[in-house]
Amino acid sequence: MISVYPEYSAVDNNPLSLYVMHPFWNTVVKIFPTWLAPNLITFCGFLLLVFNFFLMAYFDPDFYASAPDHVHVPNKLWVIVGLLNFIAYTLDGVDGKQARRTKSSTPLGELFDHGLDSWACMFFVVTVYSTFGRGSNGVSVFVLYLLLWVVLFSFILSHWEKYNTGILFLPWGYDISQVTISIVYIVTSIVGVEAWYEPFLFNILYRDLFTTMIIGCALTVTLPMSLHNYYKAYSNKTLKHDSFYEAMLPFLSPVLLFILCTVWIFQSPSDILEVHPRLFYFMVGTAFANISQQLPTPISLDTSNSNEEACHAMDSIIQDELLGAENLEAATTLLQPSGDTTGTNMPSWLVCATGNTSAILAPQKRPRTQEARLENDPVPYPGKHEYCIPLLKDFGGKSGRESSQLRNGPQP
Repeated sequence: MISVYPEYSAVDNNPLSLYVMHPFWNTVVKIFPTWLAPNLITFCGFLLLVFNFFLMAYFDPDFYASAPDHVHVPNKLWVIVGLLNFIAYTLDGVDGKQARRTKSSTPLGELFDHGLDSWACMFFVVTVYSTFGRGSNGVSVFVLYLLLWVVLFSFILSHWEKYNTGILFLPWGYDISQVTISIVYIVTSIVGVEAWYEPFLFNILYRDLFTTMIIGCALTVTLPMSLHNYYKAYSNKTLKHDSFYEAMLPFLSPVLLFILCTVWIFQSPSDILEVHPRLFYFMVGTAFANISQQLPTPISLDTSNSNEEACHAMDSIIQDELLGAENLEAATTLLQPSGDTTGTNMPSWLVCATGNTSAILAPQKRPRTQEARLENDPVPYPGKHEYCIPLLKDFGGKSGRESSQLRNGPQP
């Protein structure tokens, strides 16, 4: 299921982000040429995290390298990992600025960015685990598994806010954690992993500080802020969903994944988490990233764009998501406001080739052939023999043929 709102809104009030990182990113983005695609920047940053993950997998496959009496990861490697982690974090902050700078912001770019972010949660959590490991001075693989889920649910929480309020409140924990992790890597390269064996304060070990920071940030910052923002939207009567089921829907799949994975851990005859912890974490992170992109999270459509940009944006939404439904009535239901079964409240910028919502409500069965591309016919999309074309009625009221030309060029 997918929900579509007419414009994108995000709030970032983290002091570290506002007063330190954003000025830094505003400077960095000027280095990139305007022809460089924002999605390429996003992807390059993600690949750096993947590289760090597999680099540590080579030198610390089972998370014992930081334990006493084991061969440690070379100190110089921690410098590389720290720098690459910070560069990846920087690219993640710059990609959106590059998109706005080049006026190439699209719903697909937003989805791509959030999709990689959801997967990246696993990579940076598992990579930083190697600084402590699971030896006598580290944490167990099951504790790390639980900490990973704390991070994953924190990620879902911010998108749960957006799903219900229409506004993405950027979590404070992300910026703080990325800067802290990069510093930890650099410090480790200087003092070595042995420094983490010593108590941090009194008898509190660094591993305990690591665990407390992740859980504490989630419970004292991320969760309260999310609930506060939800309550504000409820008080202002701006919530997007009224029923409890619809409001909590984004949590359904992640909770199910957590339950199934946890049952697998305890019921595994081969003790899979102890034997293959890194592979298991990778599986959890990959499955989470996959289902997080299937959630009914709002995809933005910037209505200030040109007709052509908006048509392309809606094309991707219709083709990739809506027409996967059994028929156009089902697809229409996905776009209707809650409780609207007639289509009378259909967004005015979504109409079919005839220029009205009734064409959407009536399923059309046509053979999937090129001959269907006639002047007054809906433009065919692949899938289930149903065809619909989004026209932006509020953007000049183009006819079906004119809108088709916007996407495909003049037709004979």
